Amino acid sequence: MRTVKIRHADTYDATWMLEQLRGLDGIYKAKKSMFGDTNKALANLHLMIDQHVAFVAERDNESLGFIAGFVGPHPYNNNIRVLTETFWWVVPEHRASRAAVLLFNAFVSWGRENVDWISMTLLTGTPANPDALTRRGFKEVETSYLMEI
Repeated sequence: MRTVKIRHADTYDATWMLEQLRGLDGIYKAKKSMFGDTNKALANLHLMIDQHVAFVAERDNESLGFIAGFVGPHPYNNNIRVLTETFWWVVPEHRASRAAVLLFNAFVSWGRENVDWISMTLLTGTPANPDALTRRGFKEVETSYLMEI
């Protein structure tokens, strides 16, 4: 049986993660790429991996997806530590695997042990079901919009 395993991301994962994240440009269909400056994007991914939270799902040494977020104080109450999910991505051909749920579970488990709040976002049209979040204790508190100028 080929098992999906979750591990902490390492700096060598950053280049692959960036390649995968470039797929978000096709989803956002934005005028400007979120990842225009490769060196800056890689530096920020390294920062996230080294100082915040990032997990990779893999099977038979093949990376299937990842989830990552920043940890910091709430901007209005420094006594609340928040884990803010930034990217939750599974390679399209592996979305039928258990990678997404295992990544989510690892992220939430880490958050339960280390912070006060976990903030998650879902892209419009995502294959992830919002009920999966609410069943695990999340509540919808905000809807996000983007305007390009």
